[in-house]
Amino acid sequence: MKEPLLSLWWNFFKVIGLPVFTIRFRARYDGPSPKSQFIMVANHTRDIDPALISWYLKHPAHWLSAQEAFINPFRRVLLTSLGAFRIKRYESDLLVVKRIIEAVGDGKSIAMFPYGNASWDGTFGEPGQGTLDLVRYLKIPVLAIRAQGVYLSFPRWAKKKRQGPILLKAALLDADEAIKHITFSEWDWQREKMEKYLGKDKAAGLERILWFCPDCGAFRSLSIHGDSAKCRVCQSTYTVDDYGFVDGSTVAELLTRQKAMLSEYLRAQPVVSLGPATVYIRKKGELRFHSQYLAHLSLHSDGILSEPAGNAPGRVDNDTAPLKARFCYDKIKNEVGFQKTMLEFAYEEEIVRLRTDDSSLLILKAIERKKGGASCIGL
Repeated sequence: MKEPLLSLWWNFFKVIGLPVFTIRFRARYDGPSPKSQFIMVANHTRDIDPALISWYLKHPAHWLSAQEAFINPFRRVLLTSLGAFRIKRYESDLLVVKRIIEAVGDGKSIAMFPYGNASWDGTFGEPGQGTLDLVRYLKIPVLAIRAQGVYLSFPRWAKKKRQGPILLKAALLDADEAIKHITFSEWDWQREKMEKYLGKDKAAGLERILWFCPDCGAFRSLSIHGDSAKCRVCQSTYTVDDYGFVDGSTVAELLTRQKAMLSEYLRAQPVVSLGPATVYIRKKGELRFHSQYLAHLSLHSDGILSEPAGNAPGRVDNDTAPLKARFCYDKIKNEVGFQKTMLEFAYEEEIVRLRTDDSSLLILKAIERKKGGASCIGL
């Protein structure tokens, strides 16, 4: 999209969106908003972040967005209005860097999330050294935006939104200080402010991050009701309060313990059944999935086994992957969580997407722990 047209489109959406975000989401922007070229870096908490931030910028910026985000028609319109660049997630990093440098050379402003994906636990560590080196190399003003309260208003694991304040704290800084500005924990901020985030059924989705009962260690034993989760084995109850804490613990603290329990469980159990999933497979460089089918997933010592579920095989084109497949851990590359329910990874010459109701993060963490283990022969 040409810059003059982008500016008109951008301003049109701002007229519509700014009142919505300011009133409905109780959002507030604090800090400068440059009228000339800049590169914007921010922490990423939820899908709506690009729109939320863009409405407060005085100068249009081109967002870097994975090309998969353009599949959904609504997101495609929104991202196009924001002048987003389509980035192929599995292409060489050098090609992505080249596109960014060329855009900056043309006078365009760039907006990016250095972490890539939205946070599951509300903490934002330092991004890779390559991101910092790129921001330094571009030698244009860096606008750093620390989004506070966005995670608590709709945690990535949650199924229901909450109502509470959102603060976009902006500052013009050098590259190193900009990265420090967006490296923080939402929980440190919340412990200081103790802002309420009100909503119904606040525990809905808790099973996506509590794979084990924190008390008795039972696997997949939680029953969710309203704001609480109850273990069917030991009857322990865990309640999400109006401040986002779960029985006084942060989600970051809970996930740290859950990952340790997962490591022990995977060592003790040769097979871990995960239940139903939808499997999508496409060729690298293509957006169309040549195969899509319902399957039963299970974790094994050497890989993820996908077996067809039910009598309906779904759609599988000729000369493509079989319905029954074992994805070996040591052949899985570039695994990444996509939205709340999807995990995607490169596997040889194909891209595999697994869609589950509550297992995407569990599978991601299992892959990280299993790589470099037992050798595997794929089916």
